[in-house]
Amino acid sequence: MSTAVMATSTKAASIAQESQRALDDEEIKAKIGELSQMAQDAAQAADQATLRAKAVNQLTSAMEAEPRVEAAKKAADDALANIEKAVQEAKIQQSTRPNSTSLTRVDYPWATGKTAEGSTIVHFRPVGRGHRVCVEAEEEGRLIRRLVAASEVQFDREYLKNGKNAAAGQNTWSINDRGDFLELLWVTFPQMKRKNIAARKMDAQVDCCVKFKTKGINILTVSSLRRVLGKDIANSNIAGVCTRDGFAPPWHTGPISIVYDPTAKIKDLKERQAMRDECAKANAATSGDLPLATAMASTNDSSGDVAGKDRISELEKRVNEVEKKLDNVPALLDEKFGKMTDTLMNFMTMVGDRLPPPHGM
Repeated sequence: MSTAVMATSTKAASIAQESQRALDDEEIKAKIGELSQMAQDAAQAADQATLRAKAVNQLTSAMEAEPRVEAAKKAADDALANIEKAVQEAKIQQSTRPNSTSLTRVDYPWATGKTAEGSTIVHFRPVGRGHRVCVEAEEEGRLIRRLVAASEVQFDREYLKNGKNAAAGQNTWSINDRGDFLELLWVTFPQMKRKNIAARKMDAQVDCCVKFKTKGINILTVSSLRRVLGKDIANSNIAGVCTRDGFAPPWHTGPISIVYDPTAKIKDLKERQAMRDECAKANAATSGDLPLATAMASTNDSSGDVAGKDRISELEKRVNEVEKKLDNVPALLDEKFGKMTDTLMNFMTMVGDRLPPPHGM
């Protein structure tokens, strides 16, 4: 073989080897590209799987959290309701809580009586042709004293002869006893059966059990206690004891019934009786209880009784004044209920601000 042929053959072999290496490189590149694409696809699939897993986890967490959120809201509502209930119960307990003073029976230095039910009769006082007795009985864990008509209570009437007459000696109390005053033990439950709105303002009558340093325990009227302590101090003591025992002071106690009788202010007996007769006729005429002729004669009397007509005119004037006052009652009630509602809303807002945020929200 010639040298040229050998050189050509060697060159061809070299080219063949280079071609094979190039072919191998292309295949490797292709394989690498394929593997790279597979790796990218795998990465994308992994990312998508991760995203799907995250989405599933978030959805699962949301589904699991929803009941917890609702439970937290319900727990907050229940907590607020429980707080409101607790506040109301605390107010009730505070207003009805018996203390050592209201539960302690007083050792009275005079003879007491007993009712048929076993309650204590502390004292009595004459009223008109009858008597009132002070009955001491336990009510809802407290000792309450009430002034009731003797005719409404079953007890031995001998007590009215030998017992404590609270009306006696009331005019002897004065400012000179102020330094001897020790404490106000109790006040009778204030109650007014009937109030005449045509007459001057009257408070429910109550008796006060007062302890003095040297004069001991005594029963005083509100007027007597005011003479001893002064009106403001006496009223403050009475209001405090009434609050302790769970009822309003006498000047804030309403009557059981209301009447309008302008004749109560007339001092002269004959004049008072004459006006009562005229009022009765006028009321009967307006209500249709009299025949027409009699009614006309009653309302159009031409006998010249000027004084009677004047009294009827005064009666009509006072009736109109009462009607005006009654017309203002709804507005006054609306105002008071409005203030109560505002107070309640402010309280609810205060409670809501102090509530801790619900767990998990």
